Amino acid sequence: MKEMSFDWIDFLQKLIFPPRCPVCSRVLGFVPECERCTPLIPRLLRRELVPLSLHTLSMLEQVYAPFVYQPPMKKPLLLAKYEARRDIMRFFAEYMAQGVREAGWPVDVIVPVPSHPASVRRRGHDTALLFAQALAEQLHLPVEDQALKKLYQTKEQHTLSEQARQSNLLGAFAVQAPQAVRGRRILLVDDVLTTGATLNECAKMLLGAGAECCYGATAVVTE
Repeated sequence: MKEMSFDWIDFLQKLIFPPRCPVCSRVLGFVPECERCTPLIPRLLRRELVPLSLHTLSMLEQVYAPFVYQPPMKKPLLLAKYEARRDIMRFFAEYMAQGVREAGWPVDVIVPVPSHPASVRRRGHDTALLFAQALAEQLHLPVEDQALKKLYQTKEQHTLSEQARQSNLLGAFAVQAPQAVRGRRILLVDDVLTTGATLNECAKMLLGAGAECCYGATAVVTE
């Protein structure tokens, strides 16, 4: 009779570092899913694409965000953004990837929306890059994290008028590796979609450098 193998490494990892629910942060231990939050996901999940007409997204083909930036998804997004919680990023990336596949986007490379180096140093990590890497694992696509560069720090977009949003980002981004995007179908990735102006400005730069087209995916979208 064949003996059943036991994964001691996995057992010890869960014992010492028990997994938590990505939504409510409840310790799961050896239970694979949160009985409280898992049933809520189908109701919270957005199936439709982001309407381009409601955001400043004229340079993009289509945009998708699986969840709305409100409870219960607001807390996990903030934990991912400010504490670099990879488990939460993987959770969001799974649903971002599901939306990309269902939409049938013909993308072949992922480009994260760049942060200014000073912001990365202050936070200790690059949030959009980590989300891009998590999504790349799901979609089996390369990440070109040096394609775009943010040249200077900008004000928070949601605090500005529509006209001020455009001038706030004018000249903020530049393509520093045109050979990495020329002729390619880009999937731009960020954590939150608010006004859409940031994604749109990045897409404009990439298209100007020869990218064939740009799509966008974020973890959440504001209403």
